[in-house]
Amino acid sequence: MTISRLCLEKDGLGSQVFNVSTGIGVNIRKLAEMVCDLFNLGKPVLEDVREGEQSEIIEGRVRLPAELKQMILDPGKASEYFGWHPNIRLSDGIQKEYEWLQDNSNHWTEMHY
Repeated sequence: MTISRLCLEKDGLGSQVFNVSTGIGVNIRKLAEMVCDLFNLGKPVLEDVREGEQSEIIEGRVRLPAELKQMILDPGKASEYFGWHPNIRLSDGIQKEYEWLQDNSNHWTEMHY
C-alpha cells in the first residue's frame, strides 16, 4: 500500500508531513552520475563553483550562499505512524519514476481535477 493511501486512511493526521525517503544522503554529483548511467546519457556536466563565484558554463549564473548544501530526509515518522520502511533502491525508484512519466505524459499537458 502506498504511503499516500495510508495517510488518507488514517484518522486524525491533520496536515502532518511524512518524509518518504531512504534516510541516506546522496550528493548532487552522485545523483547526476546515477541518472546519466541509468539512461545512457554519458557523463554529467559538472562544475565546482564556490559561493559568490560565477559559473564558466552558464552565463550570468552566480552560486548563491543560500543554495542547498545538504538535505537528508528522515523516514522515521512514516515508520512510527504506519510501519513504513523504504524497500526500493534509489536507482530503481528513479527508473520507475521515469517509466511512469513516460506512460503518463498526458498528466503534464492536461489539468486533472
